[in-house]
Amino acid sequence: KANDIFTQINYKKNKAIVLANIGYLFFSQHNYTKSIEYYFNSLIVSKELGDSSRVAKLLENIGMIYYEQGNYSKALDFCLKSLKISELMHDNKGIAYVYGNIALIYDSQNNPKKSLEYYNKSLEESKEIGDKKSIAASLSNIGELMYLKLRNSKKGLEYLLLALNVNTEIGYNDGISSCLLNIGDYYRNQKNYSKALEFFMKAD
Repeated sequence: KANDIFTQINYKKNKAIVLANIGYLFFSQHNYTKSIEYYFNSLIVSKELGDSSRVAKLLENIGMIYYEQGNYSKALDFCLKSLKISELMHDNKGIAYVYGNIALIYDSQNNPKKSLEYYNKSLEESKEIGDKKSIAASLSNIGELMYLKLRNSKKGLEYLLLALNVNTEIGYNDGISSCLLNIGDYYRNQKNYSKALEFFMKAD
């Protein structure tokens, strides 16, 4: 009987993983209806198993599907549910990521101050665990938000340059390219076209 219970648990774990993976494949194909269906099915099984870590991730994934569909209130609701579980588990990495997504949602709702608050929270959590890729992403997001939405150009550039330094330090080429483009865009907005071109050329 103990073996039967173990086999059943193992089967459910595998089922939850497979359903989530199928959900992700549909998400990457922009088939959000199918993606959300499989994520919800995985969520049901994960809740039955008491797999809090997977439940938190699935709630966040569902939230981001609603974000992609422009349903920001539902997106925020699911991401906040995910955050609550991650906080109960003291999962700093999960907290850092969901903070970043919450910031993204607030930005899309034209609430830059709230967005900045959560990008800063994400930055602090990322520093806490020493996740340099996440630190660089937060710095870049803060910089972009500051010069585009909060009209603090000087501070925005400072954050973008900090993000570029961190990405260069860890050799993350996608991050480096993204930062160079953002810095180029910053200079273009400042009408400093020669400087903008210099950074755009570096990003090429």
